[in-house]
Amino acid sequence: MNLPEIAVYNFSSKSDAEVQRAVRSINRQVTEDFLPIWGGGYLCSLKNHTFVGNPDEDIANEPVTAEAAMYIVDESHLQGAAGYHFMNGREVPYGFVFTEANNWTITFSHEVLELTMDPNANCFVPGPDPRPGQNGIVLHTYEVCDAVERTSYVIDDVAVSNFVTPQYFVDGNANGTRNDFLGTKLKSFKALPGCHLGFFDLAANEFEIFVQPGNLADTLATKLAAKSSGGRVERTSDDRVPNAARAIQEAIRKTSNKGTREILEYALRRDAYRLEIESTKKKNK
Repeated sequence: MNLPEIAVYNFSSKSDAEVQRAVRSINRQVTEDFLPIWGGGYLCSLKNHTFVGNPDEDIANEPVTAEAAMYIVDESHLQGAAGYHFMNGREVPYGFVFTEANNWTITFSHEVLELTMDPNANCFVPGPDPRPGQNGIVLHTYEVCDAVERTSYVIDDVAVSNFVTPQYFVDGNANGTRNDFLGTKLKSFKALPGCHLGFFDLAANEFEIFVQPGNLADTLATKLAAKSSGGRVERTSDDRVPNAARAIQEAIRKTSNKGTREILEYALRRDAYRLEIESTKKKNK
């Protein structure tokens, strides 16, 4: 089966051999786990690059030798983000993965799967408002990893991201429904503790981020279980943090855990970094 290709360009201090190991594991994830559930996928291919500028700033209009591109760099140029995907100046989907973040291969997998499902970063699905006490309908982003982003599993000694199934975007949670690949207790249009989801509030005419209560905290429980594709890692915690977007900044101030701050800051910046990239596109035209 011929699948669209993501050209992977390594600008980081990671060796090409290390990036290639991640590419092989993610390609196995796409073909063995993701494609049978979603019916489509992109395959990664590590490419040589001749780009001589600053990839963080000058990559927006560079030609891409595939249907999409993924850039591996060390330092994040968007505070709080471990990675992201968007469209470049040539209207080609692309993403960045920042290796300074912990578990960069999980971010790599996350961005590949999300770029696959929403390459233009502009798809929405109508669903219930995830905020407690709200009964309206909102437009959820068509992202397949955000709601479970703190759970992962291992393929050939490389950690990859958990992802939701198509049933996640159907309200109801009928008996036997599996809303994510690892089969957690995730509910439709909800997020696991410490994870987030984005949506457009039609009533307020604003883009919102909802972070599900739950501290990723200093006492993460880690379980390893045998799996045909490798060991499975699940992370859960029952500690609570405030349940409102307006309290995220306060939660960041109070926590001493780097992982917790990372996801909360990423949630705050999600809409902001899209606007920033759009600004970069316009500036480079």
